[in-house]
Amino acid sequence: RREIIAECYVPSMCGIRVNLTPLNEALDQPAGETMTNQLAIGITPETRSSCHQFTAVSQNFPFPVGIADNNKGLRDLLMQDVVAMENIQQTFDRIKPEERVEFSVKADEPAMRARRMIAKMIEDERKES
Repeated sequence: RREIIAECYVPSMCGIRVNLTPLNEALDQPAGETMTNQLAIGITPETRSSCHQFTAVSQNFPFPVGIADNNKGLRDLLMQDVVAMENIQQTFDRIKPEERVEFSVKADEPAMRARRMIAKMIEDERKES
């Protein structure tokens, strides 16, 4: 049995928890301890079309054989996020600026307001220069 829980804390930080519980399929009952993998992911812009992603991982079971000892395997695992984000960015870039819609939820409002305030301050400062 697998359970995936995604939680957003602010627009640029999320947590993903994966709980894996082995099952006795004949009885449809748990057959061992639940294994939990917890990721904390922060994303920050670098340029208008690129960003940095920082990931920390903790779990209560060992990495599968080969991944922990194999930097390529771990890199391939993390590159799945890069590929997904690149596809999202390319889709966003195809939309005309006047057709883009800003989407946020109420929990994002303080961070979004702060970003707008900082952008306005920078714009005002550039005008003064």
